[in-house]
Amino acid sequence: MDVEESSYALLRGQVPSLMKRLLKQLGASKVAPTTLQEGFHLLVTLLSVLPGCLTAQVPQLFVSTQAVLAEPTAPSALLVTVLSFLSLFFRTHSANTFNASLPALIPVLLTSLTEKHPRVIAGTFRVFSSLLTALKPVKPNDWADKVYYEAVGRLKANDTDAEVRDCAGELIADLWICAPDVVKTKNGQEWQAMFKQTARTEASVKVVKRVAVEAEMDTQWINGCVEWVSNILKKSDRTGKVDAFVTLNNLITKYELHFISSRCKTELFSGTNPECLQTLHRTSFLNYLRT
Repeated sequence: MDVEESSYALLRGQVPSLMKRLLKQLGASKVAPTTLQEGFHLLVTLLSVLPGCLTAQVPQLFVSTQAVLAEPTAPSALLVTVLSFLSLFFRTHSANTFNASLPALIPVLLTSLTEKHPRVIAGTFRVFSSLLTALKPVKPNDWADKVYYEAVGRLKANDTDAEVRDCAGELIADLWICAPDVVKTKNGQEWQAMFKQTARTEASVKVVKRVAVEAEMDTQWINGCVEWVSNILKKSDRTGKVDAFVTLNNLITKYELHFISSRCKTELFSGTNPECLQTLHRTSFLNYLRT
């Protein structure tokens, strides 16, 4: 353990000098795309070993990142590597370290969502998912609205790449969990788009399962999802049934909590049953164990 800790400490001590040289390479006027790609791949590896170690370099790092993403002739492989770096960066750094750099970066990321290459689009959705988690709770804003409509558009289109569709669904889940005020006013367009799919429903089932556990949803949504998942159970194969049954259990658990919470609130305020709060806490704990 002492040897391992000393190795991490040694690497951490080298980060400032390493980043000084790497940022000089990334910011040079003429750099081969392959060199840039290896540079960002190094950053991904560094963050995998030392999460949160790039706080001091954020302004310069984001300038280089924006420059690559905004370059119209940048190869898709380079863009995918840069997006992978950004996704990991947002997952490993606190919001106060990069908030000041977002106004310049977000427009470039929104443009990346309109790219033709599926891996670039999927990578950009992942970046926004990581960003939403880092900024939680997110209040309604222009970029969250635009990302929402981009995701819904991809879910509605019949020719959307499978990876892009899956990432768009995950983004919808992140919006409900991290920015519920953004999606509550959209009349369920995202669920209509997902539930219309007749093939590859596994990813949508996982989205519903996650939202049922991590977000606050009303009984109308729960009822609609129960009906949808029940229909999937009739059609899916043995592998698909496992996730569908787990999702159905999560939905029923959420419904139980809604019912008990509503009943307890009524009885608590009326003074008829002061033990309801204890019951509610016990039920929540038991449902936590069940999941």
